[in-house]
Amino acid sequence: MLLGPSTRQGAGDPLRTRGVTLAALMVAAAVLLVYLAVTVPTNRLFFLGASSLVLYILALEAGAGMAVLATVAAALLVFLLLPVGPWTLAFWGFFGPYAVVKYGVERLRLRPLAWAIKLLGFNLCLGLALVVLPQPLEGAVGGWAWPRWQEGFGPPLPGWAGPVPAAVLVLLLAVNAVFLIYDWALSYFGSYWTRRLARQRRP
Repeated sequence: MLLGPSTRQGAGDPLRTRGVTLAALMVAAAVLLVYLAVTVPTNRLFFLGASSLVLYILALEAGAGMAVLATVAAALLVFLLLPVGPWTLAFWGFFGPYAVVKYGVERLRLRPLAWAIKLLGFNLCLGLALVVLPQPLEGAVGGWAWPRWQEGFGPPLPGWAGPVPAAVLVLLLAVNAVFLIYDWALSYFGSYWTRRLARQRRP
């Protein structure tokens, strides 16, 4: 016997309710982590990366649509509750949306294309941050490396826009390596979360 529309909808209500509840919890966690990134003078990038993780877990559990809504809600709450600054802008421009972007591109099942999209997006955001938001990068690379990023050291290497200091290329490679570690950490802890929940749901 076929189920009527009301019966099917009622059967799906617990899943929908669970998704909304999880989204509310993840939004609260993301806003709290951005708050810590703004107020705590150390480990700022760690807190921002953790805010991406909770939104990525939401995407894995409830789908891209719910994750998009949660990301928008978290961005609005951050805008309303926290002062506008480099760390809140970093969440709006990269760490918040990246969770949804990562989930979406990895659904393509084409790993080279997915990595190309992720690396291209990251380096575009990095280039924008170099121009608009230097403070987060300064805090990330530290007092020794940042002056060398600005001034360069060693023999210049040829580049498209004139000579590029070797230090800039080394630091670019280092930042991209950190991004790869960050992306791997999202995948690892996201998979751990889903595996753990799957074990708990077994009868």
